[in-house]
Amino acid sequence: MALNTNKMRTKKIKQPDQMASYWFCEWPTVLVILFSGVLFNGFASQIMIMQGKLVDTFVYEKGVQEITRAGSLFLLVVLWIQGMRAVKRYSVRVFANRTMKTMRGQVYQNLLGVDGRDKLQGEMINRAILDVDYCVEGMRKVTTEVFDTGVLMTGYFITMLGYQVRITLISCIFIPIAIGIAQVLKVKIVACVKAARSQSSKVSEQTYENLSHMTLYRTYGVGDIYQKRYVEELKQLEKLSVKAEVFENSMQPIYSTIASLGVVAVLYCAGNLVSQGIWTIGTFSAYLGIFIALTIKAGKVAKLFNSYQKAVVSWKRVQPYLQPVPKEEAEDCKDKEKVCLMVRNLSFSYPGDTKQQIKELSFQAQTGTIIGVTGEVASGKSALGLALTGSLPYQGSVCVHGLELRDLTAYQRSKRISYMGHRTMLFSDSIYQNITLGDTLDITSVLMDVCMTEEIKAMPDGQNTLVGNGGIRLSGGQQARIALARALWQPSGLLILDDPFSAVDKTTEKEIMANLRTHYFDRTCILISHRLQFFPTLEHIIFLGKDGIYQGTHEELIKKCPEYATLYCLQETKGGAEQ
Repeated sequence: MALNTNKMRTKKIKQPDQMASYWFCEWPTVLVILFSGVLFNGFASQIMIMQGKLVDTFVYEKGVQEITRAGSLFLLVVLWIQGMRAVKRYSVRVFANRTMKTMRGQVYQNLLGVDGRDKLQGEMINRAILDVDYCVEGMRKVTTEVFDTGVLMTGYFITMLGYQVRITLISCIFIPIAIGIAQVLKVKIVACVKAARSQSSKVSEQTYENLSHMTLYRTYGVGDIYQKRYVEELKQLEKLSVKAEVFENSMQPIYSTIASLGVVAVLYCAGNLVSQGIWTIGTFSAYLGIFIALTIKAGKVAKLFNSYQKAVVSWKRVQPYLQPVPKEEAEDCKDKEKVCLMVRNLSFSYPGDTKQQIKELSFQAQTGTIIGVTGEVASGKSALGLALTGSLPYQGSVCVHGLELRDLTAYQRSKRISYMGHRTMLFSDSIYQNITLGDTLDITSVLMDVCMTEEIKAMPDGQNTLVGNGGIRLSGGQQARIALARALWQPSGLLILDDPFSAVDKTTEKEIMANLRTHYFDRTCILISHRLQFFPTLEHIIFLGKDGIYQGTHEELIKKCPEYATLYCLQETKGGAEQ
């Protein structure tokens, strides 16, 4: 399987950290929304006008021909207006779906470049993606309400002015008062929504934490304590959510009531026009219907403000993950040549720890080779993998195709190196999104490479199956293979795989290893593992021992490194017994 350089990526936008860019990005769909929205909302009052004319044909005993013509016009107007409404709603949903896909892709790609890959936990991505969902939903509602409230109210008001200017101005005097009250209360609404969102994130984290450590809590008899804390957090979430809901929705009837106080002027003044014969019953009926619809919409102006404010709250939280990639960095990664790794006198230790995990390690890896790294427990295997991603500070030199690792930006490193940690780092989304990280392409081949095809076929939702927080809905082996599929799927030249086979059986391990050899021959692979089944077939092995670092082929290490020989023989004996 060659590098996926020809992948169809998510749609790119010039300024992903600017909200308006997402409307410009989908400008053809936005034009359809604009056109259909104006035709629907701007002329919605025609339904009531045609209805008034139809009423007049009955009240004033017009002939069958007049009634039929008026009824036919009424039906045609209704069908036309509702047709435009359907087009507008469909287009808004298409806009929202595409924007969510684009924004998620931006978030995924930016999170890939975060320094400290070992700290990139699924919970961080979950919060970011949840904010994307909230933000896009707010953008969808704003787009909808701009037409269904703003344009519709404007159309109603202009139509009413066409009937009678004086009555319209008098009756509508309470509408700006209602809108003003809604505008004043938006600050309170933002604070309530923000508090509820924050508490929701806190409860989600605690839920995942409790599920992950339930056995530990029970072992030490502290399960009841943590359960009590969790219940208190749930009560606080309920309290904040109810408060936010009250301010967000329960105020709407009050706004509508204030706006509709002008109905007294409509009934009195317009009633006089009917009694004087200036207006017909149908005209009065149409005018009153338009006024009532206008006041109802005035009460929903607050909904427009609320939708906008909710979107802004989520936007501010997700915006840091939407920073555009500098042009020079993107261009630098376009035409990568095949990668080889050269390490010279590599030494490093964990921040704050004076003890060096690795001291003066040197080796090189050509494209197509697989280098095995193994050693005793706590010998620094995983730390070496992190150092080779640039996530840990190091002394010496690590060059990826002649470029010093420490001189590359986080984005540049993410395009050259794929990393699978011994912690799977899955986030609460579908299997497909966990592998593609926002890109769009068929992942069937990579699923076959990690032996997941049949298992995913057996799942009701297939590749769209949600994995839950940290992959909690999947087995350990499935989690590990999805994380491996993600590393293989990304188009980088250097693969760093930390214990990829720890949760799979030996038969599956053998199949995956064969696929690595066959389909990923154009990559350099650093395979960190405590299982040595395939180490005899590897080109080079690094053993991190108690008394130093040993390197060489399997045969060489068997002869010169007693620790390695003992470890391998123990595993072979155990494996033979199992067979």
